[in-house]
Amino acid sequence: MALQTSVVTAAPVAVPGMAATPDQSVYTPLNYLADSDGVVAGTFVWLDSDGNLTNTQVASTLPVGLVERVLNYPIYNIAAEGDNTVPATYPVTCAVKGDYYVVTATAATVGQAVFAMTDGTIKTDASGATVTGGIETSWRVKTAGDADSIILISNWA
Repeated sequence: MALQTSVVTAAPVAVPGMAATPDQSVYTPLNYLADSDGVVAGTFVWLDSDGNLTNTQVASTLPVGLVERVLNYPIYNIAAEGDNTVPATYPVTCAVKGDYYVVTATAATVGQAVFAMTDGTIKTDASGATVTGGIETSWRVKTAGDADSIILISNWA
Protein backbone atom coordinates (compact mmCIF):
# COMPACT_ATOMS: atom_id res chain seq x y z
CA MET A 1 0.00 0.00 0.00
CA ALA A 2 1.37 3.43 -0.97
CA LEU A 3 2.02 6.29 1.44
CA GLN A 4 -1.01 8.50 2.00
CA THR A 5 -0.84 11.63 -0.19
CA SER A 6 -4.15 13.37 0.55
CA VAL A 7 -6.81 13.73 3.22
CA VAL A 8 -10.49 13.99 2.44
CA THR A 9 -12.28 15.96 5.13
CA ALA A 10 -15.87 15.37 3.99
CA ALA A 11 -17.61 12.05 4.26
CA PRO A 12 -19.04 10.67 1.02
CA VAL A 13 -22.78 10.86 0.52
CA ALA A 14 -22.84 7.09 0.18
CA VAL A 15 -21.02 4.12 -1.28
CA PRO A 16 -22.22 1.99 -4.20
CA GLY A 17 -24.79 -0.61 -3.20
CA MET A 18 -25.81 1.19 -0.02
CA ALA A 19 -29.54 1.25 0.70
CA ALA A 20 -30.92 4.77 1.03
CA THR A 21 -33.92 3.82 3.13
CA PRO A 22 -33.72 1.24 5.92
CA ASP A 23 -36.15 -1.67 5.80
CA GLN A 24 -37.77 -0.50 2.55
CA SER A 25 -36.23 -3.01 0.16
CA VAL A 26 -37.57 -6.20 -1.38
CA TYR A 27 -35.13 -9.05 -1.95
CA THR A 28 -34.99 -12.25 -4.00
CA PRO A 29 -36.87 -15.09 -2.30
CA LEU A 30 -33.80 -17.34 -2.50
CA ASN A 31 -30.33 -16.68 -1.14
CA TYR A 32 -28.09 -16.97 -4.19
CA LEU A 33 -24.31 -17.27 -4.10
CA ALA A 34 -21.77 -15.20 -6.01
CA ASP A 35 -20.22 -16.89 -9.05
CA SER A 36 -16.53 -17.84 -9.28
CA ASP A 37 -15.54 -14.23 -10.07
CA GLY A 38 -17.55 -12.70 -7.23
CA VAL A 39 -20.02 -9.87 -7.81
CA VAL A 40 -19.74 -6.14 -7.13
CA ALA A 41 -22.11 -4.30 -4.79
CA GLY A 42 -24.10 -1.58 -6.48
CA THR A 43 -24.25 -3.42 -9.82
CA PHE A 44 -26.85 -5.57 -11.54
CA VAL A 45 -26.63 -9.37 -11.56
CA TRP A 46 -28.04 -12.26 -13.56
CA LEU A 47 -28.52 -15.93 -12.72
CA ASP A 48 -25.90 -18.10 -14.45
CA SER A 49 -26.27 -21.71 -15.61
CA ASP A 50 -24.95 -22.98 -12.24
CA GLY A 51 -27.61 -21.08 -10.29
CA ASN A 52 -25.20 -18.43 -9.02
CA LEU A 53 -25.35 -14.67 -9.48
CA THR A 54 -23.00 -13.11 -12.01
CA ASN A 55 -22.22 -9.59 -13.24
CA THR A 56 -22.21 -10.94 -16.81
CA GLN A 57 -25.49 -10.51 -18.68
CA VAL A 58 -27.16 -13.81 -19.55
CA ALA A 59 -28.69 -13.62 -23.04
CA SER A 60 -30.88 -10.52 -23.40
CA THR A 61 -32.69 -11.04 -20.13
CA LEU A 62 -33.40 -8.49 -17.44
CA PRO A 63 -31.15 -8.73 -14.40
CA VAL A 64 -32.37 -10.57 -11.29
CA GLY A 65 -31.66 -7.48 -9.21
CA LEU A 66 -29.10 -5.12 -7.71
CA VAL A 67 -26.38 -6.24 -5.29
CA GLU A 68 -26.77 -4.55 -1.91
CA ARG A 69 -23.65 -3.65 0.03
CA VAL A 70 -23.50 -5.75 3.19
CA LEU A 71 -20.54 -5.57 5.55
CA ASN A 72 -20.04 -9.24 6.35
CA TYR A 73 -17.30 -10.37 3.95
CA PRO A 74 -13.74 -10.95 5.14
CA ILE A 75 -10.66 -9.17 3.83
CA TYR A 76 -7.90 -11.62 4.65
CA ASN A 77 -4.97 -9.40 3.70
CA ILE A 78 -4.99 -6.65 6.34
CA ALA A 79 -2.74 -4.47 4.17
CA ALA A 80 -5.21 -4.60 1.27
CA GLU A 81 -7.63 -1.80 0.56
CA GLY A 82 -11.26 -2.74 0.93
CA ASP A 83 -13.43 -3.15 -2.11
CA ASN A 84 -17.08 -3.67 -2.87
CA THR A 85 -16.81 -7.24 -4.15
CA VAL A 86 -18.81 -10.11 -2.72
CA PRO A 87 -16.31 -13.00 -2.83
CA ALA A 88 -16.96 -16.13 -4.88
CA THR A 89 -19.41 -18.59 -3.29
CA TYR A 90 -20.54 -16.11 -0.62
CA PRO A 91 -24.25 -15.30 -0.23
CA VAL A 92 -25.43 -12.21 -2.14
CA THR A 93 -28.05 -9.81 -0.84
CA CYS A 94 -29.91 -9.08 -4.07
CA ALA A 95 -32.57 -6.35 -4.08
CA VAL A 96 -35.38 -6.45 -6.59
CA LYS A 97 -37.01 -3.26 -5.32
CA GLY A 98 -35.77 -0.31 -3.28
CA ASP A 99 -33.76 2.91 -3.15
CA TYR A 100 -30.02 2.46 -3.73
CA TYR A 101 -26.86 4.44 -4.33
CA VAL A 102 -24.92 3.40 -7.44
CA VAL A 103 -22.17 4.72 -9.69
CA THR A 104 -23.37 5.87 -13.11
CA ALA A 105 -21.05 5.67 -16.12
CA THR A 106 -23.00 8.50 -17.78
CA ALA A 107 -24.29 11.87 -16.63
CA ALA A 108 -27.67 11.38 -14.98
CA THR A 109 -30.72 13.61 -14.61
CA VAL A 110 -33.72 13.00 -12.39
CA GLY A 111 -36.33 10.78 -14.04
CA GLN A 112 -34.02 9.06 -16.51
CA ALA A 113 -34.18 5.29 -16.95
CA VAL A 114 -31.42 3.08 -15.55
CA PHE A 115 -29.79 0.65 -17.97
CA ALA A 116 -27.97 -2.51 -16.87
CA MET A 117 -24.87 -2.95 -19.02
CA THR A 118 -23.57 -6.41 -19.99
CA ASP A 119 -21.06 -6.30 -17.10
CA GLY A 120 -23.63 -5.19 -14.50
CA THR A 121 -22.53 -1.56 -14.46
CA ILE A 122 -25.00 1.27 -14.89
CA LYS A 123 -25.74 3.89 -17.51
CA THR A 124 -28.67 6.28 -17.67
CA ASP A 125 -30.70 7.66 -20.57
CA ALA A 126 -34.26 8.54 -21.51
CA SER A 127 -36.86 5.83 -21.07
CA GLY A 128 -37.19 3.87 -24.30
CA ALA A 129 -33.76 4.94 -25.56
CA THR A 130 -31.35 2.46 -27.10
CA VAL A 131 -28.15 2.13 -25.09
CA THR A 132 -25.60 -0.08 -26.83
CA GLY A 133 -24.75 -3.04 -24.62
CA GLY A 134 -27.48 -2.18 -22.13
CA ILE A 135 -30.99 -3.21 -21.22
CA GLU A 136 -33.55 -0.86 -19.67
CA THR A 137 -34.62 -1.76 -16.14
CA SER A 138 -37.55 -0.64 -14.00
CA TRP A 139 -35.21 1.58 -11.96
CA ARG A 140 -35.22 5.39 -12.35
CA VAL A 141 -32.78 8.15 -11.40
CA LYS A 142 -33.76 10.06 -8.24
CA THR A 143 -30.72 12.35 -7.86
CA ALA A 144 -28.70 13.90 -10.69
CA GLY A 145 -24.98 13.37 -11.10
CA ASP A 146 -22.02 13.60 -13.43
CA ALA A 147 -20.52 10.58 -15.16
CA ASP A 148 -18.67 8.31 -12.70
CA SER A 149 -20.45 9.84 -9.69
CA ILE A 150 -22.73 8.29 -7.10
CA ILE A 151 -26.46 8.77 -7.72
CA LEU A 152 -29.64 7.50 -6.08
CA ILE A 153 -31.90 5.16 -8.06
CA SER A 154 -35.26 3.66 -7.16
CA ASN A 155 -37.93 1.44 -8.63
CA TRP A 156 -40.68 2.40 -6.22
CA ALA A 157 -43.50 3.97 -8.28
